[in-house]
Amino acid sequence: EYKIGDTVYWAWSKEKFLDGYELAYGQSGEVKGPATGERAGKGVSVLFPGTDGNTNCLLVQLSRTPPSQELPGEYKIGDTVYYALSNHTFEDGDRLIYGQSGEVTGAGTEECEDKGVSVLFPGNKGSIDCYLTHLSRTPPHQDTSM
Repeated sequence: EYKIGDTVYWAWSKEKFLDGYELAYGQSGEVKGPATGERAGKGVSVLFPGTDGNTNCLLVQLSRTPPSQELPGEYKIGDTVYYALSNHTFEDGDRLIYGQSGEVTGAGTEECEDKGVSVLFPGNKGSIDCYLTHLSRTPPHQDTSM
């Protein structure tokens, strides 16, 4: 259980907020109280440096210690990867496009935790967890036959 004043670390992928603030994987913050709103009872309110106010974080998004910078597949935050499966569109409009490059923003979460990384692809609202087997370090082969 977290207490007011505890230092916590963001252990989720990079998050962009409407005001333009970006919360980076591994960034530290200070617990200010229980989460409010839809996250009440499931998290804590955290003040991260550079923000104008507290951020309601789910407990699974935080760590008491800095999260490892060693990600599955020996990837690092900021690495460029390429999506190597067929195109897919999610209900929220985010898309995975064969051959598209993206930026590794953190470790994979939930079912992808030890088998993937979180990737931000251009045009998407947020990072998407991708299995290592769905990514390539180099652009995948493009079929140019007609």
